[in-house]
Parts: sequence; C-alpha cells; structure tokens
Amino acid sequence: GIAYCCQLDGPRSAANFRCSDILSVDIDETRRIEEVTRDPIVERYLTIFYTTQRHTPDSHRFRLIFALPRTIDSSSDMVAASRSLSLRLSGDRSATDAARVFYGSRGSKPKVFDRAIDESFLDELIAQGRDADQTDTKGSRVIGTTVSRHTVAPNQIIQTGTGKRAEFAQLD
Repeated sequence: GIAYCCQLDGPRSAANFRCSDILSVDIDETRRIEEVTRDPIVERYLTIFYTTQRHTPDSHRFRLIFALPRTIDSSSDMVAASRSLSLRLSGDRSATDAARVFYGSRGSKPKVFDRAIDESFLDELIAQGRDADQTDTKGSRVIGTTVSRHTVAPNQIIQTGTGKRAEFAQLD
C-alpha cells in the first residue's frame, strides 16, 4: 500500500520532523479488532481504521489513525503523544518515533469516521507521554526508571492484561 508519515524537512529522521496532523497506532496481535472497537478512546476519537497486509483472522494486525485538533510541530510532542496513545491502546511502542513511516494495505477496506481527538485529550496525551516508559541512563547503562507525575484515582477502572476490569484500589 501507499506509505504515509509526518511532514519532513529533509530525509526521514527525527531531526527532520516538521509537523503532523495525525497520530497512528500500530496494533500487532496485542488486541482483537472487536475488542478495540469497543474501547472508549476508539469510540470517541478514531478517524481511520484499516487492517495491515499481514492481518489474518487468527493474527489481528491493524492501524488506528487519529486526526488532531491542531498541528504538532515539535518532534518531542509527537513522540510523547504517540507513546501515550500507543500505551493506552496496547499498540506497538517501537512504532512511536516522530518520523515513523506507516504503510497502507491494498484491499483492507479502511473505515473512516467523522471524529478526531480534541484539544484537552491531545494535551493529556502529550503530558503523559513525556513521562511514560522512560529510563534514566548514565552513558549506555540503565540506572533506574522514572515515575509518571500523573496520579490514578482509586475508583479508576483498569483493564488488566488478562482482560479483567476492576477499580484501581481493588487490584493487588
């Protein structure tokens, strides 16, 4: 299929990131389509859905594309928002660099929705993504992990890796 990525100012690299009006999440077998379509984030904000070339009934592989309310013109904000959205939707975290290229898929029958991420959710994604899944290093040696500044309310519903849903305070 046809490739797409952010706007670049030179060869594809984070240093040449110029801007983007979309965020994409790559899902490779971590969730099934039926499950993702019921996710509140997807129900509210998803703009385009399509399966990838390697998608099969037993191995769900697809992309979620979200239109943005404003242009992201900072590569660090792009990475932060992409990382946060990918973490929330169990996407491929290695596909969150600012200059990531994604490929379409012939015959995938994309679904297009008249929805987009709103300003407050984009701000939330960027703020969360700045702290998500980071490591502190000294040279090439990892010396610890960072802790997000975000707090989780005790009554926040959490879905575990096994699919169980419970209030945060009820989890071990």
